Amino acid sequence: MNLAEYTAGAARTAIFPPERGLEYTALALSSEVAELDEAIAAWRCGVGPVEDVRAELGDVLWNVALFNHHLPGRSQDALLPETSLGSLRGDSLAVLSVGEALRMLQAASGWLAGRVSKQIRDGEGAVAPGVFDDAVLWLLDTAGGLARLLGWDLDEVAEANLAKLADRQSRGVLSGSGDHR
Repeated sequence: MNLAEYTAGAARTAIFPPERGLEYTALALSSEVAELDEAIAAWRCGVGPVEDVRAELGDVLWNVALFNHHLPGRSQDALLPETSLGSLRGDSLAVLSVGEALRMLQAASGWLAGRVSKQIRDGEGAVAPGVFDDAVLWLLDTAGGLARLLGWDLDEVAEANLAKLADRQSRGVLSGSGDHR
């Protein structure tokens, strides 16, 4: 599955106002990275299943894909048009541990939120062209590295995420709180 295919599936489950897509996904991304951190801590302490880690990583991927989708003037396949998500493995980042990958996701999501806030404050065009593309690639590659360290690839994470969201959508529980709704 490539980014455009995943994004198309993810977009079918988006229930936020489209005109607020950048702000929503940048904020939600930071929140989901924090939830991923919690899931990893619970799993490492033996009080949470590794499946919760994969689910939270899928939620991170969802927000990255939809952030990319809501960039002004963006066509769905403008970034990584033929690249399989499974080929994004963090190789270029020399990610050595789960903790390092998590710190990189935290840094990248915070950095992205800062660029979005700058654009809100200073107006469209305040962030140089390509900056958001670089952030999306950084996030995707880091997420791929984390998935690899945990024995998955991003294709598996993406497929599981779309299945989870399709199930929630069919039951009418996309909105609300709780990972196991």
